[in-house]
Amino acid sequence: MREILFKARRLDNREWVEGYLVKHPSAIQIGDCSPYYINVPPVDPDDNGGIFDVDPSTLYQYTGLTDKNGKKIFEGDVLKIAKKSDGMGAYFFPSLEYPVNVMVKWDMCAWMWETLGENKYYISFPDAWCHYECEVIGSIHDGEGDQHE
Repeated sequence: MREILFKARRLDNREWVEGYLVKHPSAIQIGDCSPYYINVPPVDPDDNGGIFDVDPSTLYQYTGLTDKNGKKIFEGDVLKIAKKSDGMGAYFFPSLEYPVNVMVKWDMCAWMWETLGENKYYISFPDAWCHYECEVIGSIHDGEGDQHE
């Protein structure tokens, strides 16, 4: 079963935070409060976890997959993908030069890789996952503050 997690930027310091998404119970918000917050569970007995108001425009869901380094992959992440030595995977015309940077998105009822740049290519990554090596290198929001770590 896939773990249901979200990540978003905190409103107070723009740092990325990962955890469980909760919507404020009141439909009327007062002040600079977001309608959403992320509840970060404690990691160990000395950790209190936390509840953080987040920017809804930076809210992304966990795909259930990790990159080659074990880092969780979220919607909105930018990945560097390269073909594995088996030579299999998707082929395009005109052809793509690997490695290529892609953005993770939910589209056509599936998790997809969308190439960055002028020509757009889409790869349904669960279908081609075993033929590519990927690494999280950032987020589509990297120009708006600190990079996702």
